[in-house]
Amino acid sequence: MWPLINNDWIILIVLGASVAVLSFAVDVAVSALNKARLHLYTTAAETNIFAGIASWVLPIVGMVILSMIISQRISPYAAGSGISEIKTILRGVVLKEYLTLKTLISKLIGLTVVLPSGLPIGKEGPFVHIGGIVATLWCKLFALISHDDKNQNYYVEMVAAGCAVGVTCTFGSPIGGVLFSIEVTSVHFALRNYWRGFFSAVFSAIVFQLLGILTSNYDSVKTFSPTEFSLKSPYALQELLAYAILGILCGLFGALFVIWHKQVCVFITRKKFMKTMKEKCQYIYPLTVATLVSAITFPEAGGSVTKSLITSKNILDELFSNFTWSEAPENSYQLNVISQWSHENFSIYFALLFFILYTVW
Repeated sequence: MWPLINNDWIILIVLGASVAVLSFAVDVAVSALNKARLHLYTTAAETNIFAGIASWVLPIVGMVILSMIISQRISPYAAGSGISEIKTILRGVVLKEYLTLKTLISKLIGLTVVLPSGLPIGKEGPFVHIGGIVATLWCKLFALISHDDKNQNYYVEMVAAGCAVGVTCTFGSPIGGVLFSIEVTSVHFALRNYWRGFFSAVFSAIVFQLLGILTSNYDSVKTFSPTEFSLKSPYALQELLAYAILGILCGLFGALFVIWHKQVCVFITRKKFMKTMKEKCQYIYPLTVATLVSAITFPEAGGSVTKSLITSKNILDELFSNFTWSEAPENSYQLNVISQWSHENFSIYFALLFFILYTVW
């Protein structure tokens, strides 16, 4: 029985299923907290403008600070995305505290608290870290039961599979998860890890979709953000040039973003007053960022551009809508999308541009 328990495929199945359950639980909790936050604002805003401002700013700032307190008190290693640490681990460096149960608990609670705050952050990076932690914990548990000690290389390979599962639970893309796990290793990726990552990622995607069906969140299996194209003319010939230009621009903007982000990180880590502020009062920096974001996204001000009252999932669904926004709407859905993204002072394209700038900054 012990050889069966210690079988790699059994571990990969358990890994995929457990991370899927964690991801689904986080999604449900985040959705509930986000609805409560928006309901609090809409109720308070009906009273007076000051109650509306307070009900918008305080929950955002409170969630950010609470998330930081949780990370600092339970496990400081849970702070941040976690991708950099996972890349370091996959290259052979031993960082034991980053893959412990305490870090997992801190990461899950902190992520669940901060995601409903409305900050332009996601769960891909954290769930890559969570996938690596869960993979390590399951490997240690199975090795303990079967009395079979594994070497460090084995744990690193399973962490790579955990990376693929983490991406899959975020976007529902098993192939994308495997490609990501290859990308983060950068130097060497063993051929046997392809099937490990893909098998666990596919099983994770299946479990995640089944959980949605069982809890009646949706009727059947569906993509993360479904698209719809006409069977007669899926695209016009002139659109191919636009797609090519879009790909070039995205590549250039992506490179510029990496350069800009590097400069910001260097500024934060090397400037004396920033280092002093983070060392003496580590809550000032997140408090400042949270206050600034809450002011920009206030619905009666910049929120009309940042779409702060629309969930990230609905934003993606609307952006993937296959109709021309500059033309007259043909049905109520198109009318609703156009009305949400239109602005009384400038065109819908400027509204999209401002939304992109806010999301990137």
